[in-house]
Amino acid sequence: MSSALEDYFARNYSNCNSNYSFFDTWRSIISFSKIIQLVSLPFQVLAFYVILYKTPVAMKISKIPLLINHFFCAQLDVVLCTLCPLYIFLPMSAVSCVGLLSWLGVPTLLQLSIIIVVEICAALSYIYLFESRASSLHTNRFRITSTKYRIIYYCIVLFPALFLAPLLKFFPEDQSIAKLDALRSYPCPAQEFFTTSVLVVLIDHDMRKYAILPSAITVLSVIGHFLFHMVCLVYCIYLFPSKVVSKETQEKQKTFLVSVLFQTSIPFIVGIIPLGVVFALNSVGYYSQKVMNLTFCCVILHGLFESVGVIVVHKPYRNAIGLKFASLKFGKPGVPIRIEPTQGNFTRDITNF
Repeated sequence: MSSALEDYFARNYSNCNSNYSFFDTWRSIISFSKIIQLVSLPFQVLAFYVILYKTPVAMKISKIPLLINHFFCAQLDVVLCTLCPLYIFLPMSAVSCVGLLSWLGVPTLLQLSIIIVVEICAALSYIYLFESRASSLHTNRFRITSTKYRIIYYCIVLFPALFLAPLLKFFPEDQSIAKLDALRSYPCPAQEFFTTSVLVVLIDHDMRKYAILPSAITVLSVIGHFLFHMVCLVYCIYLFPSKVVSKETQEKQKTFLVSVLFQTSIPFIVGIIPLGVVFALNSVGYYSQKVMNLTFCCVILHGLFESVGVIVVHKPYRNAIGLKFASLKFGKPGVPIRIEPTQGNFTRDITNF
């Protein structure tokens, strides 16, 4: 901490009237992150197992997209729960990483870059989950039939994010001055602003407004393409199904579509709605560090809900897990019994179940 920040903390910060509790501290984020990661891990491993070994032939087209989606969701879970948990000072456009990489001395900006890359991959994997299924339908006039066009398509999806690149030029080089400027706009942050390695991303209010536009366009681009492929699936499966496809296949397509919708909607609801509420409250002048920390804990539940969703909503996976547990609970090892027939010159073993 610079001398100017030490002076501010000693003279000015003592005048702040704040109800500082455990939920306001970085330790609350670390504690919840560890618990969530430990609870999520067995479900993530189980989801990998059922996708790899219990995917039926009828779901073969979606096996790789499901595997890719689950892989990047699991990676995002590891990054946000273990490697780079975030302590966010929203009104100040500042952030502190409080995970393993921070303990190892990895710069905060590099950690944020890792988070952004993994988040982008996870978002694209959700689009790919629907796009690959839509592209497998011959009645879909928008289907993508080659790898080249698929790469071009996903570059178009991410194109709005390029407008965020100029913001790197406006990252404050002198973080001590940037922190003092941030304290002018929000003079009573949590103590972690002074005791942890904080990166103030933007201090220029005009740049903050500029950052909102490309960020919003990027998010809307991802959501828009996601919804587009979902509409294509509904159109081709429900409204105008192919006449050359059997009724049984059509029913399987409908079942899979509903299952994937449930699988993807739950993590989105868990992550996006709490974040939207916090940003909306901050825009009207209300901010609570406790609420921000709890919101981050809600967001990192994404991996757990995604894994449970994979296992529960898809009937083949659900049945496979049910049969496995039933065999563990009720199954008994066979007891070999040797039968000596009264006639003949042969013997055989049978198993008593």
